Amino acid sequence: MEGPITAYLAIGDERLAAHLAKGVVQMLQNCVDRLVVQNREALGTAPHHFQDIGCIPLLADAALSNPKLEPRVRERILAQMAFLGYTVSRPEYWSPARGYAANPNMTTTVYGYKAVIACAVPSHPLAKAWARDAMEELKAQINGWSDANGGWLEAPHYAMVSYDQILGAFVMAKNAGFNNYLDEPKLKTVINWFSKISTPPDSRIGGFRHLPPAGNTYLQEPTGEFGIVAFLFRDKDPAFAAQMQWMHRQHKSFPYPGIGGGYPAFAGYRALMIDPAIPEKAPSWGSEFFPETGVMLRTGFPHPRETQLYMIGGTNHAHYDDDSGGITIYGKGRILADDFGYYNPAREDHSMITSPLSGGGHMTLKGLTTRPQMDYTWGERGGWTRQIALVKDADPNGPNYFVLADSLRVPAAATWRLWCYAETVRTQDNAALVVGKEDVDMDVIFAAPAGLKLGTRPATRRANCAVHPDGRMGIMDMTQIGLEAPVARENGYLVVLYPRLKADAAPKVTSLAGGKGVRVETPAGVDVIFLSPTPFRYDDGGVRFEGTAGMVRVRDGEFTLTLGAPGHIAAGGKELKEGSLTPMSKNFIPGGDFEDGVQRFFVANMPNYGTAARIHAGSPVQGDERNKFCAAITMKGKSGINGSREPIYVDPTKTYRLSCKFYTAAKFGGSIAGYGWNANNQQCKGANGGVWQWNLFSAGRKGPTGPSEGWQELSCVIGPVGSGAPYIWPADVVSINFGFWMGGDEGATVYIDDIMMEEVPAE
Repeated sequence: MEGPITAYLAIGDERLAAHLAKGVVQMLQNCVDRLVVQNREALGTAPHHFQDIGCIPLLADAALSNPKLEPRVRERILAQMAFLGYTVSRPEYWSPARGYAANPNMTTTVYGYKAVIACAVPSHPLAKAWARDAMEELKAQINGWSDANGGWLEAPHYAMVSYDQILGAFVMAKNAGFNNYLDEPKLKTVINWFSKISTPPDSRIGGFRHLPPAGNTYLQEPTGEFGIVAFLFRDKDPAFAAQMQWMHRQHKSFPYPGIGGGYPAFAGYRALMIDPAIPEKAPSWGSEFFPETGVMLRTGFPHPRETQLYMIGGTNHAHYDDDSGGITIYGKGRILADDFGYYNPAREDHSMITSPLSGGGHMTLKGLTTRPQMDYTWGERGGWTRQIALVKDADPNGPNYFVLADSLRVPAAATWRLWCYAETVRTQDNAALVVGKEDVDMDVIFAAPAGLKLGTRPATRRANCAVHPDGRMGIMDMTQIGLEAPVARENGYLVVLYPRLKADAAPKVTSLAGGKGVRVETPAGVDVIFLSPTPFRYDDGGVRFEGTAGMVRVRDGEFTLTLGAPGHIAAGGKELKEGSLTPMSKNFIPGGDFEDGVQRFFVANMPNYGTAARIHAGSPVQGDERNKFCAAITMKGKSGINGSREPIYVDPTKTYRLSCKFYTAAKFGGSIAGYGWNANNQQCKGANGGVWQWNLFSAGRKGPTGPSEGWQELSCVIGPVGSGAPYIWPADVVSINFGFWMGGDEGATVYIDDIMMEEVPAE
């Protein structure tokens, strides 16, 4: 389409006009036949495989612009496009409200089809309604499917599928006079997300940048969308357009939004919307936090020796793998740890922790702090906390490296894994050398735990599509070497990842603070870095620290102090305090007292079990002013079940007291109890061979009953063999659940507060 449309619009040749009209008629008829006969797919299935619906109106727009087009042909084109409009607007074709939909980008595609048809036949009686419906949906997507910093609902490849369709629809709607959504601020925010997560220049494809292969994104996939955006904003926002133009060229001035599929929104017109004359200017990207999508740690941008780590995280995790918390690494401009790309791999094929405690779902990203010498981020997934410090030097060729603390809530089995794009990986004691394929190596040094038995495992995976070094697009096999550090029972790892030029010396690394700190000595000087998921104190060697993340840097006798989180640090006659430390809780159940005003412990809505849980402000017990919030659970009928959303991880060598408070004004009888679960997520068995269970009771050996006279205290003690506890842990237990079986007055509401699990001495 591109060549004929461009040529016709340039010279208006009648032979080209006839060629376009003939093509439109043929494509439209094929499209109508396909929808009516349905010999390839059922109505509404796989709309992304039916991109003719989106392309035909664009070709027809050029053909209809010919004033000499035969009236009968014009009438036929308009009638059949109206047929397409009626079809894609039917709820039988696509209806998310009725549950008749699929992946998010497919919904964008359908509404994009509706928009382009409406814009192509604006005089049709229903065109305004079609446009309004489509545009309101697409506007809601650009605002609602992206986080505060533009991170999108789906993986980068499919995010671009949606973005391109939305951008195209916004342009066409403006040109057709329906509205002007090109001023939506999120259009810039989202395209900047694509820009900010782009890799450093990658020598594998000629030194050009591309999107990271996060989730279901293809290997070495560039995008040409930056050039389109630069064109659209060249007059309205020249500074922004210049940044887009720069990134467009950094992506090799790629002619399409992506690879591995079609992009109908600007089909036939992309070349007309690229202007090489637009000035370019590099943006000033540093580390970036995308609260529901991921974290980019970066230094040296846009120097050829840029160092970068991207971590996946957050609730925007559609079209991803089981990879939340996984990382990729570039060191001094070279890829050192990559993802395998789009092929639906297992968790073991990602650079992350695998452990019974690393949980399902996604990593909740907790924040990012950026300082001149250190950037710091952290997140939690189940009982796993990942903290990452990027230690920065003003010189991109200097010591720019990462320190990772991967902590488990209780001691457990785990495997730490990093997939290395390398010639080989050599292990020795608690360290490994990643021998890079170019001029950069990386030292991987474990400061904790001691005595690791490191192993390596090569793996080749086939990505569904990739850009090859010669520019070809197609299937690609990729081989990486997995560095693995298995443990049978530990609290976690502290690791230094130190990229360096092959000619440079390796750092000297010393473990400090029982594996919560590390001293890194390089020719540039000394760095002392502390990372811990919970606050701790350290006072030794002239360094004092209290907190969870901090660094002391010494260069030529000059001390510089940095905190990544609230705390206190002092060294070299200097002192730094930031914020206030939250007192460490003895409760192993985060948020169990609900005093932060958020109900995250119970499942919010369990329609199949007739209950719903919410936060309740104040206390339901008259005269009780100690508690600001508690949880409220309402039964829809006379019985119901609710329980904990997340596993409660336990150490079976410890003794715990499990307790809560209960109140209801209704007639009520129930049970608060739970089961144990092993590393295979199977219920644990007790000594008698039956399913093991614990129960909470009041002092009178009663469960929760109502109506209550004030708060009812319920508790039990669970411990290992020999602890004297009423309940004995199964040897293989990893976690427990907190279940609530309920019965009583119809519609009764009960209140729960101060859910606690605290370690107690064995009796």
